[in-house]
Amino acid sequence: MQYVNQRINLRKAIVLVIGTILLLAIVAMIDLHQPAELQSHLGKNLNLIINGNYREMFYIITRKLQMQSRVINYTIFGWVLLGALLASLYVIFRPGKVLSGIRNTFPYIYKGLKGLIIAAVVAIIFNDSGLTAAASLFIYSMLIIGYYHGERRFIPTR
Repeated sequence: MQYVNQRINLRKAIVLVIGTILLLAIVAMIDLHQPAELQSHLGKNLNLIINGNYREMFYIITRKLQMQSRVINYTIFGWVLLGALLASLYVIFRPGKVLSGIRNTFPYIYKGLKGLIIAAVVAIIFNDSGLTAAASLFIYSMLIIGYYHGERRFIPTR
């Protein structure tokens, strides 16, 4: 919505959420009607919920959290990335001098940066190896900021 310069009001947010839920429901229904060996993770997990196997769901969630913890604790860089990502979240919503320059000069690039950082956070939350996906997304955002900052230094002011 930001790319077409439209504000997201409550009505649009509700429509987006309902549309997303409907799309997921359609995909889930299609997945549930497939044979068990062809079902995706979504279909298999929905079958667990439908059959009341909540303990197995709890184990799946616990295993996923343990895997995230292992990936984060594998090296110090996992914690560095998390810290940098949290700092980037703060900076992107409260831009300082460099990001204000990007926001004013290149508003679409700034919106793209915001999207990359939010996508990195979502990847950490919803993906098994979310830290790897977040690192990949984070690299692109840092390259854009670094490029802009380097270019700004070498552009003569009049």
